[in-house]
Amino acid sequence: MVQPAIDAQGVITEGPTDNFDGGDTAQREGMFAFAAYLLHSLGKMDDAEFGFCSDRYAKIISLLNDPNHSGLIRRYPALPFWGAYSDRLSRDQATSNLPALGLLNRTALKSFCWAHLKYRGLLFLTNTRNNGALPGTPAYAWKLPDITVLDFHGMYVRALRAWPLYPFLWLSDLAMPVNALIKVFSYGKVSTNNDDLSFLMELYQAEMSMPTLWSKLAKWIYKFRPLPSNCGDTKNPAQACMNAYFNGSNPGPRLDLVYLEINSHFFG
Repeated sequence: MVQPAIDAQGVITEGPTDNFDGGDTAQREGMFAFAAYLLHSLGKMDDAEFGFCSDRYAKIISLLNDPNHSGLIRRYPALPFWGAYSDRLSRDQATSNLPALGLLNRTALKSFCWAHLKYRGLLFLTNTRNNGALPGTPAYAWKLPDITVLDFHGMYVRALRAWPLYPFLWLSDLAMPVNALIKVFSYGKVSTNNDDLSFLMELYQAEMSMPTLWSKLAKWIYKFRPLPSNCGDTKNPAQACMNAYFNGSNPGPRLDLVYLEINSHFFG
């Protein structure tokens, strides 16, 4: 399903290999690895397939590790592509990898958490430079990085399986129903299909580990999300979002197909 979008580096890219864009490689790899775990948990992937995906993800994370800032990951593993610098790692790129790392590579998760604390105090991510710009060019200017408070910290609690901190989730998860309401009532204004990808990763992680009343409420609210016009023949809001995002004129990695049974399980 994703093979046409795997390039010479062996990583998932945003488009076909002859016209690739690796700017979302980290996000796509996290989504794919998390999907492998979910499918295996649901009995939709056998042990051999899951073992392959798990081993592959460990290699991908090693490739994405920033040699100059150990523990941080990059969007893409190789220069001269601009995504090979960890100063472009945005929140959406990290969000899909937190649950994947927690389930498949806890050593790398702890390294990332420590680097996040060391370099940004767990308050911001490291995307302090404009996407597309290389060092030494005028566009390589400082920008305000993405904020990572409360709900992102809640993802750490779940990824690290820090059960003593479970009461904290009742605070951090308050953002989830708010985000779900935004997607229901402001779709097309302040919410887009891209926003849903990260939200669904956070929601599925909560459903699989340490759910709260707020995460359950967010899941219920999300059922009323308006469907995109190009979502295909589905009434499933999660599948509709992924269909619209990954099935455009340049489909790239067909993660909408990878998540078909997962979305059906959670919103069928």
